[in-house]
Amino acid sequence: MTNSRAVLPQDIFVTVAVIIIALGMLIPATLRTRESARRVDCQNRLSKLGEAIHNYHAAYNRTPPAMTGTDGEFDQRSNRRRLSGFAALLPFIDQQLAWEQLSRPVEAAFPPMGPAPSTSPAKFPLWAHQVAMFVCPADPATKQDFGLRSYLFCYGDGVQDVGKRFKDGASDPVVRAVQRGAFSPSIAISFRDCLDGMSNTIFLSETVINVRPRNTAGAVARDVAGLAEAPARIHDVIDLTDRHRYRAEMTLWAVGKGSRWPEGAFVCNAMTTNVPPNSASATLPDDPYSGCISASSHHIGGIHVLMGDGSMRMVADNIDVGDQHAASVCSQNNNVGTPSPYGVWGAMGTRANRELMPADGEAAFNSIYSEGE
Repeated sequence: MTNSRAVLPQDIFVTVAVIIIALGMLIPATLRTRESARRVDCQNRLSKLGEAIHNYHAAYNRTPPAMTGTDGEFDQRSNRRRLSGFAALLPFIDQQLAWEQLSRPVEAAFPPMGPAPSTSPAKFPLWAHQVAMFVCPADPATKQDFGLRSYLFCYGDGVQDVGKRFKDGASDPVVRAVQRGAFSPSIAISFRDCLDGMSNTIFLSETVINVRPRNTAGAVARDVAGLAEAPARIHDVIDLTDRHRYRAEMTLWAVGKGSRWPEGAFVCNAMTTNVPPNSASATLPDDPYSGCISASSHHIGGIHVLMGDGSMRMVADNIDVGDQHAASVCSQNNNVGTPSPYGVWGAMGTRANRELMPADGEAAFNSIYSEGE
């Protein structure tokens, strides 16, 4: 006769409790593993983009122009000089076919270097092409029409005219006075211009792609006054009941950060180091080329930035941002040539202020993740 024992209710309870505890331990560990893998993948993509920038510089002795292209009166006759510098990197990231389609379009209606980046992909299919390297694996955004991009050029710590493409008549010193980052929509910049040192100068950062309505991490508000006098006014646009959303009465740009990979317009192509990471973004009244565009990320704990020497930093949201009530550097504020008033973060965004970065332990960032994280 086989010995058997009736299963008591308390046995079932213990078994269920053990399973729940095991799941409670397993799920967070799985999520951490996935996040770690995404962060490493994101770093690898940024690193490859950094290599592409260095190879571009080796070929042309300058970094890619942040915004460039062809001039013309109509969108289909030129790209209105709104083509992002990321397009120039295509041949350097194993996207030769896409580059050929851009530089020599098969569509007879379009010139070399394509039409305006806002042209419907139904007319110019290359704008729908999704370059995998352009998208952070942690971003859940999915392509609807235009191809997407999770990475932005660093324009520096300026506000007034920081994203403006100055006309040919503008003097070089005037442009350099406000466009102090490693990339500019107006002037060619080379590695020798980075007087702060390549390891101290941000080249690229992450952004949350603008696909969620009114989300501060991806969308950009319009017509916010006073930012050049005090970037802290960016906080006035945030919904106090949900700090990840804009106030209901705020008007937003129809396109936002990363929503079109070929778009070189300021709100899609740039980040500035005048407001903290993962904060809101906005442009000045009736001026789409001036404002504060934050870096942002889906990663836990901060954002990735690529430095000029190819190194990676994870920047925390609470990095030192100096005096957010200080006026930005520009001729209107009579402070051209002064160090960034926006702390470590502002200094990281400028290329030629001869500002030294503190050691990692003295600032809210890490040079690289610790082994096994």
